[in-house]
Amino acid sequence: MLVSQKPVNMASLTLQGEEKSFQILEPEVKPEAASCHVIKDAGDDPDITNKARVKATVNWRSDTDIRLHAGEGIGTVTQKGLPVTVGQPAINPVPRQMITEAVRSVIGEGKGVDVTFSIPGGEKLAEKTFNPRLGIEGGLSIIGTTGIVEPMSSSAWIKTLEMECSVMAAEGNRNWIGVPGNHGRDVAREQLRLPEGKMLKFGNFPDTLLKQAEEHGAETMLLVGHVAKMVKIAGGIFHLHSKVADGRLEILTAALVKCNAPYSLLRTVVNANAVEEAASIIRQQGPPDFFDGLSHMITMKAKERTGEAVQVGTVLFSYEEGILGMCTQAKAILEVMTS
Repeated sequence: MLVSQKPVNMASLTLQGEEKSFQILEPEVKPEAASCHVIKDAGDDPDITNKARVKATVNWRSDTDIRLHAGEGIGTVTQKGLPVTVGQPAINPVPRQMITEAVRSVIGEGKGVDVTFSIPGGEKLAEKTFNPRLGIEGGLSIIGTTGIVEPMSSSAWIKTLEMECSVMAAEGNRNWIGVPGNHGRDVAREQLRLPEGKMLKFGNFPDTLLKQAEEHGAETMLLVGHVAKMVKIAGGIFHLHSKVADGRLEILTAALVKCNAPYSLLRTVVNANAVEEAASIIRQQGPPDFFDGLSHMITMKAKERTGEAVQVGTVLFSYEEGILGMCTQAKAILEVMTS
């Protein structure tokens, strides 16, 4: 629109070999600037930015540079460790390259423009994302690799976790705390008095966290989680989603066999309705140090995933019983972290 000085209502792009058409809304053309917006369509994906207005404003420059800027609702990077330098708009390298190439193909080599992106309401939406933890302030990020929204997947969470680990390492933190989610975070913070700034939510992917710890040279990794989630690791399961693998009661039962628990207890545990129930039964009828031993099993499996390079410790809890147990390695890490 800036080049032709004519408003546009529809546009087409070829993405991943397919032509996609977009409705262009509120086109505005002036001699030195043009602007418009599109509506983000996330399809069936539970994307917080679905139906958001994504606006671009393009102004001529006096040189031949193409510069990208953060307008309303677009975040700015404030911490090291992300693929974008501190002080720059939170526009990741791939979309940054796609935008620059698209703009250059239209304006040619002899001119330059400032491109300002905005998402009205983006600052409020960003509060519900990982951005505040990643040091992205003021709004949302422009991310992606293809321009096409794909259903929320394992790769989306893993990529975010990898970025969080990179930020953690860039800040000089070498003593990490891994929690599956909010419950683990709350227990670690409120009952163990651990700093939230060192916590990383690994969701269903402890393997990614452990490998990142090794890669970034972390010294210690304290895992704090609900027994129903963490017990899978004791059985060598490192994708914790229930649709991928279960066997939690069976792993608990096998651990009890190692402790020479009576058959009546084994039968009760393996037939329990849930791990929470089984944990309460074991707490009442099982060996007094059972959960310390289970924590040790988890620690040993987790340590193997780091190539023995990271000191790992495990703390287990349940909703009914609170802190169930921890291995000796966890006690040592806790002593250092809370001293």
